[in-house]
Amino acid sequence: MGFDNIDDVKNGLLLFKPLKHAFDHFQMSFIYDKGSNEFRLKVFDPSLRRQRLFAKLHPDQRDLLLRGQTLSKHWKKRGPRLAPGTDFNIQTTFGDVESQPLCFMSVERPYKRCLNLQARLGRKKAIEAKWIHPDENEFEDFWSEGMSLAEKMDFFSARDS
Repeated sequence: MGFDNIDDVKNGLLLFKPLKHAFDHFQMSFIYDKGSNEFRLKVFDPSLRRQRLFAKLHPDQRDLLLRGQTLSKHWKKRGPRLAPGTDFNIQTTFGDVESQPLCFMSVERPYKRCLNLQARLGRKKAIEAKWIHPDENEFEDFWSEGMSLAEKMDFFSARDS
């Protein structure tokens, strides 16, 4: 994989905005599960687990999801509340979606090594932030041509300096 592949569909994920933000900030990742041949969501930042995805949306995004309908002032209490015309429960938290598989709309799949690298960087941040212990949440690495994990980590850490 090189710069010629930069715009490849396999380099992108379409995620719900709250998930995208957490993914981009290494608070969560998608980790490959060999047994099911799926990528499963892993929340690294424990402060996210009880937060509702809906509450993380910008007011304009909430209005779009609700299709102009207003919520009762007690929407945070009792039972599921579905967004109009969908099966999306606005009570859903990050913890509710943890361990759920990443779903695809076509046969195209992201590069395993790209998601693996993002997950490794997320795990590194989680250890540094003391969200997890260094001996937990270990997962298989997918090596890329000519670049070891240490080299990949050095390369991506250098961009933060």
